Amino acid sequence: MKYILIHFEFNSECDEYATFDISPRPDNIFRIYMKWANIVTPYKIAPQKMQSIDHSGFSVLEWGGQESYFKRNMCRFPPCKTTK
Repeated sequence: MKYILIHFEFNSECDEYATFDISPRPDNIFRIYMKWANIVTPYKIAPQKMQSIDHSGFSVLEWGGQESYFKRNMCRFPPCKTTK
């Protein structure tokens, strides 16, 4: 059976991949990056908490993602435990 591991990165974690400069400066910036990988063994990870987005004023939402290759200790996926 094939499984897919999905992990989201937010704001400052996204800054490690790319930064940007927007003029005029937004009142709110929300960045979200989705990473997914095919895995053979199911893993149990803690649920992620998504923060709410403040839509007041000039707000920017950046969304991106990529398929990654899951290799423990070599990838920025969260610590996992096998379910078996």
